[in-house]
Amino acid sequence: MWAGLKLFPLPVQHQSTYTTDVYVQELKELAALAYRDTTAENREYWKNEMGQAIREIHQVYDDKLEGMRGELETYYNLKVYSYAAE
Repeated sequence: MWAGLKLFPLPVQHQSTYTTDVYVQELKELAALAYRDTTAENREYWKNEMGQAIREIHQVYDDKLEGMRGELETYYNLKVYSYAAE
């Protein structure tokens, strides 16, 4: 009865993984630039840029997670309703 129930749609997972990978690569590039520059002003600039990038990544992750949670909840409720109706 529950064997056909898919809990995690693959396209959403792959999209989330891809987005995370892109942001991680961006952070690595910013970190490499920050370590090459030795002036205090530039170090502070890149520190702020990296902090902002981390906050953006966190927000995107939270938004995607909330979207996935909503999709799964809807899917679960529809399945439960359809099984209860049988």
